[in-house]
Amino acid sequence: MDICSLKNIPFFKKMIHMKVRGSRLMVQENTEKDFPMENKPIRVIINSTYSLGDINAFTHNGDNIFMELEPGTTVEGMLLKMPSMGSPERWDDIMLHVFVNQEIAGFDQVLKDNDVIDLLVPASGG
Repeated sequence: MDICSLKNIPFFKKMIHMKVRGSRLMVQENTEKDFPMENKPIRVIINSTYSLGDINAFTHNGDNIFMELEPGTTVEGMLLKMPSMGSPERWDDIMLHVFVNQEIAGFDQVLKDNDVIDLLVPASGG
């Protein structure tokens, strides 16, 4: 495991780090600049053929609907935060298809900042 991976483990995030400058040992605590993205929400763009429900759960700027999520949120975690999606048992009943950046996604896929999410529910009729 490299040192960059260790920074993502909660124990190491709170540790101090040491630097050697000449013959002096400098000790300092990690700061927000050491881990700038760890607490910032990610923002995904939502496109849907399905009613999303309460628009207050989202932000929008005219053409796009956005949802803010915690880093590390999966597709399933995002769907659970959507007002009208119902329980996971219902997702099979409505034949929900989720695409992330125009590729089919599993419910365990981790979302990243600026991902474009397309929610499709096949429909037919006349």
